[in-house]
Amino acid sequence: MLANDEGIFEMVQQLAVRVFASAATPMQQAPSSEQVPPQTTDRQPAASELDWNDTRLTTLYERCFSRQPTPQERSLLKRYWQNQLASFQADLQAAAKVADESTSAEGDALAALAAWTATARVLVNTDEFITRE
Repeated sequence: MLANDEGIFEMVQQLAVRVFASAATPMQQAPSSEQVPPQTTDRQPAASELDWNDTRLTTLYERCFSRQPTPQERSLLKRYWQNQLASFQADLQAAAKVADESTSAEGDALAALAAWTATARVLVNTDEFITRE
């Protein structure tokens, strides 16, 4: 199966939904995609949201690689996520195309979900994810 296959993309969307909705504790099952947590409306993440996003980043790594990210990996991926978030906030139509269609997220929450989808897609397309040694 190719990394750009529709089935793989749907898997990545669901991974993003689970990570986005399950910031409480890594490795726990997330609520359904309808239970998307609220986002700030001023487009600047609140302090508690930053903590949530760090937890989400760790959760994503644990689900993909069964390990936590190194400080360098965390820094790089966090910057990537922030860039994706800014891009999707500026173009909500693009965010709607990337985010899971079954979600009820709108506005900044939709942009954040699309950013997590793009971030999950990056990890799923790495050699570490594809090749288990």
